[in-house]
Amino acid sequence: MTLKAGTYSFICYGMPWTEFEIGVGLGNFEIEVSLELSDGDIEKLVRLLHLAWDNEWFEHSTSETVSTILLKQHVPYIYIKVYQQVHKQFCELYPNSENVEGFGVYEIFIPDIIVDYAEETYERQISVLNMLS
Repeated sequence: MTLKAGTYSFICYGMPWTEFEIGVGLGNFEIEVSLELSDGDIEKLVRLLHLAWDNEWFEHSTSETVSTILLKQHVPYIYIKVYQQVHKQFCELYPNSENVEGFGVYEIFIPDIIVDYAEETYERQISVLNMLS
């Protein structure tokens, strides 16, 4: 599988306490944000995932927003673009929610197709390293 530049969808979720305050059922707050990504953007997201897996950040993080934090730290311009869109959509869906707990806090997930591609390339790298050792 190879990925090319194009439009990819990031799935974003509100925090459970925000969902509670705005009165939606837990797990029902989902906003999809589509973004044009270049080949370089995709490669940066793949490298981010490889780094996260190497360091077991998903396994050992206590944060509900580990994916978002990683995006913000390692690919901030993508984080900003996605955040601006999800926040705009949230404010349109739930006007006058500025005072809810967790206002503006979202878990942003890298598109599944990019995660799958990163996993495939990661497994190949591990196999090559195992063969060399």
